[in-house]
Amino acid sequence: MKAKGKKSIGALERSSLPRGFISDWFDLLERVETPEQYLECLPAGSAGRKLATFWLGLDSPKGTGTDKEAEGRGTPDPEHTMSLWYFLGKLHAGLNSSADDLISRAQHRLDLTEVILQFKGMLRAFNPTARWRDTTAVGTFAALLVRARGNISSNLSELRSLVLTCKSISRSKYARGHNMLLRCFAAEAKKLHERTQECAQQYQHQLRELKSARGLSATEWPLELCEIDLEAIEELAVSESKMSSRKLIDVAEAEMSIAFDKIPKAFEILKPYLEGGGDPEQD
Repeated sequence: MKAKGKKSIGALERSSLPRGFISDWFDLLERVETPEQYLECLPAGSAGRKLATFWLGLDSPKGTGTDKEAEGRGTPDPEHTMSLWYFLGKLHAGLNSSADDLISRAQHRLDLTEVILQFKGMLRAFNPTARWRDTTAVGTFAALLVRARGNISSNLSELRSLVLTCKSISRSKYARGHNMLLRCFAAEAKKLHERTQECAQQYQHQLRELKSARGLSATEWPLELCEIDLEAIEELAVSESKMSSRKLIDVAEAEMSIAFDKIPKAFEILKPYLEGGGDPEQD
């Protein structure tokens, strides 16, 4: 996408934007534990409060100016300043909304996987001498392990992608090194990742134990019943994080363009996603 005019996001590095405002806002975000606390602790009349009113649609998106706090720091065009606040708010909301959705999916997968991996232990609780002699039981459990492997791989990939996406956005020219992911989501993602790693270790152990059972040849196992490919997971996470970062930034800029009556520009930004299935490189 190409920036047009002094009010575009692409002109940020050339603008005289009051950087102190941005730094103060990100410092506040990093102390916030929940989304609700973010809205509750914004001081009246602050630039952050202006962002919140834009964000929630409680005020007109046509800003009339900045606070007196900008005096002495260089005050750019008021609409340009407020459009940037709007953009940052949408970017912040998009990242955290994506994290919330991802955590919900990961939690569901993990709950199911933990039940599957407890299945063998529950059988032995009823019959301590049980062994995998029944080929029907072996086949059933093998299918369950395939499902567990898929859940574990998806969790590891998506949670890693979230970390990389957050780092990419937080290191960009927009965030200036601040962590845009709310701590409540970061902490939950970390716990889910640790639990998923524990499940991965259990899966590997049960896979080796199951394949050591007598009576079945290697050709009878499902192709998907194999070791977890950590290298492939990392490659996928890196690729997905690049697309995710680009999409979050593009969508935030498109939303900003719509709010400030620049519909053609918003359409230009979103067109690759509408025509290429979400990947601008497919256009």
